Amino acid sequence: MDELKEFRRFLRFLFLLMPTILTTMLLIKFFPYTGLGRIVTVPFTFLINIFIVGLAMLITYRKRWFVITKVTLTIIITTAITIKMYPQDSGISVVQQAKEAVQAIQHIGNLDRSYLQYDGYNQEEEYVVALYKFRNEIPMDGTYQLYDRENLYFYGFTIHNMQDIPKKLIGHHKLMWLYMLMFK
Repeated sequence: MDELKEFRRFLRFLFLLMPTILTTMLLIKFFPYTGLGRIVTVPFTFLINIFIVGLAMLITYRKRWFVITKVTLTIIITTAITIKMYPQDSGISVVQQAKEAVQAIQHIGNLDRSYLQYDGYNQEEEYVVALYKFRNEIPMDGTYQLYDRENLYFYGFTIHNMQDIPKKLIGHHKLMWLYMLMFK
């Protein structure tokens, strides 16, 4: 009987920690430029969130509304901590990058073909939105280089067909492309 109780407690703990795990996996996939900061911050984030989940589990008041509130708040707090602590080499936080992506998508009508000329980091999101908006006008003969970059020995930026664009986008730009495909 005690083993069953302990197993249920472990499942509750895992359930409350799952948003941290999933959020971390998504951040690693869509925001890859962390440098060495990820080596320190990800384990530290897990420790903080394990502590928060442990504290939440110590509160044993059994009313349904209280349990739902406790679980909801724990998930929101641990997810927010995971996102806030995730490092980026550029110095721009994940939240700020997401805001800039949303703003760029909202202003899709204001973008012209000049945004297809990538000029570095100052207009990444507008560049991706312009790629989507003018995707049918991009030459598919191998002359267009995504991000205006030369091919590297391990990564090619040359566009040969429409499917190359989302495959070769970097980081959260893939997420932006997917969103625009689904909702624009």
